[in-house]
Amino acid sequence: MKSFLSNSGVIAQILGFEARQVTPKIKKLVQNIVSQNASSFEQSVIYNASRAAAPLAAWSIANIKFSEVLLKIEPLTSELDNLTQKFA
Repeated sequence: MKSFLSNSGVIAQILGFEARQVTPKIKKLVQNIVSQNASSFEQSVIYNASRAAAPLAAWSIANIKFSEVLLKIEPLTSELDNLTQKFA
């Protein structure tokens, strides 16, 4: 994690992350990692190991949850896009 965070451009990568690109397969992989290492994703545990990693872990979990929402509303979003194009 420390090497990842020390890479140049990592902030731009994080800021440019698009939750819509999280596929169900990626979501499942990340959820498995989080569930297998649940204590490692507790803020107090992470914060003791790395103050920089704690917000990143919270951000990662939030993006997985957000990707779930995006997948659920995808049909509605597609319909809205179609109607917008139709009436534009």
